[in-house]
Amino acid sequence: MALKFDGSNQSNRIVRMSLSIRVKILFRTIKKAALINWINLLRHGCKLEDALINDGDSPLRYGSEFRGVPELETIFGHHPNWERMKRLLLQGSNPILGGLDFDSRANDLNEALEYGNHKSASEKVDLLRELVEDDVIHAYALPIPRDKLKMMKGALVAPMGIQRQNTIDEHGKIIQKDRLTHDQSFKFGSGTSFNSRVDKDELLPCMFGKKLQRLMNWAVAARRMYPRSKIFCQKIDFKSAFRRLHLNAEVAIQSCTQLPEKEIALIPLRMTFGGAPNPSEWGVISETSCDLANELLSNDGWNPLQLHSPNQHLVPPRQALSDDIPFAEGRELIVDVPMDPRGTADVYIDDKTSLSIDVQEYDNIDRLERASLLAIHMLARPKHMNEPILREDMEALKKLLAEAGAEETKIILGWFFDFRRLLISLPENKFVSWSESIISIINDGKSTAEDLDTLIGRIVHLGQVLPQVHHFVSRLRELKEKAEKSKRRHIKITGTCIKDLELMQLF
Repeated sequence: MALKFDGSNQSNRIVRMSLSIRVKILFRTIKKAALINWINLLRHGCKLEDALINDGDSPLRYGSEFRGVPELETIFGHHPNWERMKRLLLQGSNPILGGLDFDSRANDLNEALEYGNHKSASEKVDLLRELVEDDVIHAYALPIPRDKLKMMKGALVAPMGIQRQNTIDEHGKIIQKDRLTHDQSFKFGSGTSFNSRVDKDELLPCMFGKKLQRLMNWAVAARRMYPRSKIFCQKIDFKSAFRRLHLNAEVAIQSCTQLPEKEIALIPLRMTFGGAPNPSEWGVISETSCDLANELLSNDGWNPLQLHSPNQHLVPPRQALSDDIPFAEGRELIVDVPMDPRGTADVYIDDKTSLSIDVQEYDNIDRLERASLLAIHMLARPKHMNEPILREDMEALKKLLAEAGAEETKIILGWFFDFRRLLISLPENKFVSWSESIISIINDGKSTAEDLDTLIGRIVHLGQVLPQVHHFVSRLRELKEKAEKSKRRHIKITGTCIKDLELMQLF
């Protein structure tokens, strides 16, 4: 069956929004804007959902980042995730939450307002303001006066933090990035948190946890079937993935944050980086999109050179390794891996990775270069030249320029993959810094709970490829728990743990 997609039927329903919404709701982190927003809420009886949908089709409506539900149903209607996906688009993310009595809720709100934000944020006021401002101008959060929160039924506040992490620029260079975090696991007087009250049994089980293992097994099976053919890899990231899905108004009210210095409270309108349901909720979208990419890869009726994303021209040209490099032999697997040489696509939250085999006389790599990007394009509402609120493409354009080219080597989830030699290794910068941190702990003979937590996280990362290293985790976790309970900043590293770390260096 040939795939048909009418580009003229693009879901631009959102752009009919009247310009008056820019007056009714102001996305600025200033007191005047917060007060105007509060007045607008008062007009709607302090009912957030009524205030947001009052202006008809607008970027504030649930599902506005995506094409219309009727249009998407023609593509995804038979997918097992469709009913969940439709509910997310029409109602926003609305996980089942355990109850909290009135007095406990009021006390938690008072304690949260008094506590403020974590030190990582409160000690960097200017950076915090900059990161929050970026969220607000994209309409990810709605500012109101902080002293009005107690008038919002069901309101709760979680502290913010700032976490530094590595990302890449459009040239593929590793750069550091500060990310705003939302600590929805933090507990106040009630002894509960937003995350602890989520009914996780009702969430969609995440399928992306074993992505690395699936890719490794597929690559080995591909090499065994085509021992002298190149295996190409492509990576495409969703831009600000969680921010693409709206929170249901009742959930948003229970997920507020604050800027105490500016006397402003923030009601998040999109999913946060810190909500326990959000990886699963986003998985409904990303995994369904990934399944579409797999269907495209194997669809004989699709001509990838004729039907592709408008941003396809941004994908760098494919690059192969030197012909002098030999092809490693794929060892026998204990299971039979389904093998379609046209390729496979997989996803981990916002990171889509595809593999394909370069077989002469077939267009496998043309398909690889276009399938995942087209799947995102078929999902996302096209941008309009007069978007009323600042909006970015759903695919991360900087990473598209840096990583989306089909190559035989690629960094995937923090690992360097060489599909010619069938090798996996830590990138050089991680190998050096992680080794140095272990040596420093051994030489000092002491550490902090924070540093031990970082070390444990790194070992767990290594365990994705080398399960044997999990042996080194249990005693370190016991040591970390002691450090957290201790009044001293540093805790002595036991002789057994030092021997463990010395042995782990050999891995």
